[in-house]
Amino acid sequence: GMASFAAIIGMLSLRDQSLTRLQRAGVIKIGYAVESPYVFLQPGGEVTGAEAEVAKVIVARLGLQRIDWRWVEFSDLIPELESGRIDAIVAGMFITPERARRVSFSEPTFHVQQGLLVAAGNPRQLHSYAQIATLPGIKIAVISGAVEATLLKQLGASETQIVPVPDALTGRVAVETGAVDG
Repeated sequence: GMASFAAIIGMLSLRDQSLTRLQRAGVIKIGYAVESPYVFLQPGGEVTGAEAEVAKVIVARLGLQRIDWRWVEFSDLIPELESGRIDAIVAGMFITPERARRVSFSEPTFHVQQGLLVAAGNPRQLHSYAQIATLPGIKIAVISGAVEATLLKQLGASETQIVPVPDALTGRVAVETGAVDG
């Protein structure tokens, strides 16, 4: 089914005086994971993407002069926010009950469904997570910390079928090179 997908989280989890503190400092530390189209780097290294550009507008409206962008692996975004090393997260992230207990999400900016990337022509004829769970020889790359690993396990997939990767690009390359099936 359709799942809520929030792009900017953490802004609302700022404690009472945090916004005042940030406005005095004039800078906000924003953690991001590279995942196009939500957040990615331009050739010169500038952070951009659909959600990064929204964050820039919000930050300007809050009266902050500067964003200190911090690259963080997706699976470490929430721990980094909880530790105080970053003030906010800008990423495409499914809202799950477990995550919602830990951080405050913004209103969802859009809704998406999970997908499955396979090699051209779909040589293994893979069509669903449920089907994959019944095929022990199939390996699927999943971004570390993403909900897809939990979904696959709930459907009966084994740990050996799930190959953690740090980002979507690494997952795509794993499919393209045949290291994984999807």
